[in-house]
Amino acid sequence: MNPELLRSVVLTDLKHFVRTVQRLFCALLLVGLGAASGGLLSGVQASRAGAAAADEAKVEQAIRGELKMQAEAWNRGDIPGFMEGYVRDESLRFASGGTVQRGWQQTLERYQKRYDSRQKMGQLSFVDLEIRVLSADWAEVFGRFVLKREAAVGDATGLFTLLMRREGDRWQILHDHTSASE
Repeated sequence: MNPELLRSVVLTDLKHFVRTVQRLFCALLLVGLGAASGGLLSGVQASRAGAAAADEAKVEQAIRGELKMQAEAWNRGDIPGFMEGYVRDESLRFASGGTVQRGWQQTLERYQKRYDSRQKMGQLSFVDLEIRVLSADWAEVFGRFVLKREAAVGDATGLFTLLMRREGDRWQILHDHTSASE
């Protein structure tokens, strides 16, 4: 594995772990302050803060799982499987390369046309993920995609921002703005 890619993956996982520990520590600190001060913060409020941090960690984990499933589908050459990570209706918006594609079917067709061979698809990974939970049903994801491909095609990388919406027990992409590095 590419040492730079491995370093990036390890740093991303480490950042996620540190953020989770920080949130849990803050929640425990709030509980302690509430219990010690009596009037500063009630135990009920502190419990809610702790629950919110735990819920946020669960959302982040679920979103990382969705992105992992997308990468696995891509790496099998399964573009329709990759597209399962997107909202399957006309409200989907995909912006890249100075163009905007609307709708699930149109986005699928764009991917199929642009990546019409396994060589062009390569091996996909998502790194440097930053997940911000906006509410119980919405989240923003920022990160980097990395496509490792044969030398004749060349590797590709770039940044993306996703707006994800909870759909039942899954998180799906409603808006995707991706920019490739020049």
